[in-house]
Amino acid sequence: MTLILLKFCYWIIGIAMFFKRSQLRDFLKHLTDNYTILKLENWDSQNGIILRHDVDLDVSCAFEMAQIEAEYQAFGTYLFMTTHPSYNVSMLDNRRKLREMSDMGFEIGLHFDPLIYGDVDNTVMKSQVDFEATVLSNITGKEVRSISIH
Repeated sequence: MTLILLKFCYWIIGIAMFFKRSQLRDFLKHLTDNYTILKLENWDSQNGIILRHDVDLDVSCAFEMAQIEAEYQAFGTYLFMTTHPSYNVSMLDNRRKLREMSDMGFEIGLHFDPLIYGDVDNTVMKSQVDFEATVLSNITGKEVRSISIH
């Protein structure tokens, strides 16, 4: 078995999701019964499955999915943007959700969008990555170790 990286993409239309919660539970049960679930921050070339979630739309939806995954001890990595136009990780309720997800055992990482900074040099871009990672670290109380590009 080799490493399998599962990137869940979920889209919300009103309150409907494109997957049924029962199907997600069946899938998570299969994964946890048959494979080792890893976080990006813990992967060291061993075999297993990484559950990676780039949160592009809604913190509440990610939080709900994390609660379901926690039922199966399927702790993966959730990557959040600090500059997204549809959600703000610094809002009180969103900070609470990110802290709770982190406390449950999920890794909280940065989903970084370099395009919002325009044409800047690498030094400026690195400082923006560091700044955004610090924002998330301050919310969760844990160092951000994983970053994905939007």
